[in-house]
Amino acid sequence: MSIRKNVVCGTLASILLSGIVSFELAVAAEESDQKSGSTQLEEITVTAQRRSQGLQSVPITVSVLTESNLKNGGFTRLEEYFATVPGLSYQQIGAGERNGQNLAVRGVSNTRLFAVSDGTASQTVGFYMNDVPVQAVDNKLFDVAQVEVLKGPQGTLYGQASLGGTIKVVTNEPVFNELQAAFEGTGSFTEGAEASHDYNGMINIPLAEDSVSLRAVAYHRVAGGYIDWHPADPENPFERRLSLNGASTDDNELFARVNQEGIVRNANRETTTGSRVSLLWQPTENVRISPFVWYQDRQSDFDNAYDRDLNAGLVQRRFLPSPRKENFSMAALPIEVSLGFANLDSITSYYNREAAWLQDLNVLAFNIFGGSPTGGIPALSIPSVENESKSVSQEFRLTSNAGAGPEWLDWVLGASYYEEDRFSPIFWQAPGYNDNVVPGGGISRSDELIQSAKQDFNFSAVGIFGDITMRLSDALAVSVGLRWYDTDQSFTRFDNGALAPCDASAGVCQSSDVQQAESGSTPRANFSYNLTDSNMLYASVAEGFRAGGFNNSAQLSTPDCTAAVAAAGLDPNNPGFKSDSVVQYEIGMKNSFSNGRQTLNAAVFFIEWDDLQQSVALTALDPICPFSATSNVGSAEIKGFEVESSMRPTDNLSLGGGLSYTDAEIGPPPPGVPDREGYPVQGVPDWTGSAFASYDFDILGEHPSYFRVDFQYVGERKGPGFVIDNPFFTEKAFSLTNLRLGMNYGNAEFIVFIDNLFDETPEYGALPLAGESFTNQVLIGRPRTAGITFRYSL
Repeated sequence: MSIRKNVVCGTLASILLSGIVSFELAVAAEESDQKSGSTQLEEITVTAQRRSQGLQSVPITVSVLTESNLKNGGFTRLEEYFATVPGLSYQQIGAGERNGQNLAVRGVSNTRLFAVSDGTASQTVGFYMNDVPVQAVDNKLFDVAQVEVLKGPQGTLYGQASLGGTIKVVTNEPVFNELQAAFEGTGSFTEGAEASHDYNGMINIPLAEDSVSLRAVAYHRVAGGYIDWHPADPENPFERRLSLNGASTDDNELFARVNQEGIVRNANRETTTGSRVSLLWQPTENVRISPFVWYQDRQSDFDNAYDRDLNAGLVQRRFLPSPRKENFSMAALPIEVSLGFANLDSITSYYNREAAWLQDLNVLAFNIFGGSPTGGIPALSIPSVENESKSVSQEFRLTSNAGAGPEWLDWVLGASYYEEDRFSPIFWQAPGYNDNVVPGGGISRSDELIQSAKQDFNFSAVGIFGDITMRLSDALAVSVGLRWYDTDQSFTRFDNGALAPCDASAGVCQSSDVQQAESGSTPRANFSYNLTDSNMLYASVAEGFRAGGFNNSAQLSTPDCTAAVAAAGLDPNNPGFKSDSVVQYEIGMKNSFSNGRQTLNAAVFFIEWDDLQQSVALTALDPICPFSATSNVGSAEIKGFEVESSMRPTDNLSLGGGLSYTDAEIGPPPPGVPDREGYPVQGVPDWTGSAFASYDFDILGEHPSYFRVDFQYVGERKGPGFVIDNPFFTEKAFSLTNLRLGMNYGNAEFIVFIDNLFDETPEYGALPLAGESFTNQVLIGRPRTAGITFRYSL
């Protein structure tokens, strides 16, 4: 422990020294810079501290992808932009993405992905669409003003589920008195796969001069598939059992013998359709009302996963197709009133997310109920799972106006309410199973109902918060803040079928009915010192928390799970787990050089994570147990640094990039919990890095054009449902290189591109299939893809 702290202290001292050196460099640069004709970097405004401020003047670590960044980089969805942000990592778990996208900032990842009570409040990274808290989704990034990534705990200003940070997707507002329209179309082809196409449109319509305007966006994307689906042989259910070291010659021959009828080429095609409508109404000079609605639907017949252990290319083998779909709809009513001395904001919202999928569990049924006399699966079946989440939120916020009070004082006061209801039914029946099963086996019900369940979860939170910034001198500022919160949650479950863990002889039985309530506070303190107007040092300490939750006690009591539950150190009689919390200590600097042509920002951090909630896939501990469970496994320590820079060394050349190092390790466990000390926190790469270079030039002397190269690197991670020393949960490191060439012709723009130039296989999730610990399902990104984009705007 002392060695680690010495390393951190040494790094902090290095950052301080760097800040002083940067100050000297800035002075020299300012003296030598030729101001005439200089092209500055884009000025960026953020709302990280609940008020509009310049990015370089905010004394916390914030990364921003502006609209021009998103367009020029070709980033249209989450998996395309996450690796460009230092310290931000991303995972998938497939199965309909029932819990949304898994995001981690500075090593604080969603370690309870499989908890039955998972919802928006269970995230470790807050996700906002405009000022509305939602479950993290892969929303289409068209006509988006910017994406802000706030680093470190944001519990004081943003509440629960912001332990590691907060991501805000900010859309473009309607514009008064101006008719605008834009269209974007993309066609692309993925190597060894099928074509993709993408269409987006926007129109801005003024309805009343200086007071009312409407903006509407619509999009449709068909992402061509690149993974082949092969039918597994029900007469040989364990044919996919292969070595951890890869397929042998015999394994390859076995794979080749499988009946090739019914193969689906490029099976994982995905369709996304959505629309967004926003209105801006300014009835008086002091009142702005800006309601908006957003809807998006995503569907696919197959997951974007392949069976890595087969060593047979991008192939998945299942007994039955497993379609999935996800959609969300939201409506929000932001109202801003200027009171002179302060602005009063009210944000009212409704959010609904639905996910549904079929999950192939035929080997699990074989393990539990037995096979046919010939050793095959008696009857193929597939359970259906749904997950619907509805939430409402209300926030009132009073923010001081600059110049309306003491010049040395800024403040924010607010109150919030959030409520979420989740409904998750399960249905699994296997007609014909008992007619073909070996004597002594079979489903213990005449209707061959394996499982039917209805799960309801409710969460509510009330918060009151305040934050004050005091400028004690022209250079020194101090901020302090505090949020008080109170949470309540409950979970009920009713079961039926052969796997019902309670007496379902009368039809339906209640297997869970638990409640939990917590309250507390999260403080923060921040200090900043301006060496010059362009160079700042800052230090902060902040807390964040995530609400606790429940396991399904009935699942933990299932006889088939006795061994797995014992191996995981869980207590079937204690299904609840309490909230976890983090404290972060950070020191950093922000520098602008050469009259705004270059920025260099850096920070080091140390995070203490207490009562860490960890989800474990029990099927990896015993294949006949299909469930996962979560418990408080002790603590974790995270330390690291981030560096981010942008520059325009000439009027034509733009450079930028970032680098982060994160060391996230589990600490000593509490009594009765298996020892995981020293093992990595799931989903966290040690190193991430990105860089880009863009060169502007004219074609034929009159058409502005650019050439851009992007590079992204993500280190190795442990997958969701982390199980110690199991290579099936390891996601390999990868790097991506993208090329883009764009040309403007009046109001039109043409871009040709190649993504994933070197045809790597980016891995976003890795785990065994449920009930099949010998398989290795890995969710991956798109292979090398080339295409062309056309844009036109009025």
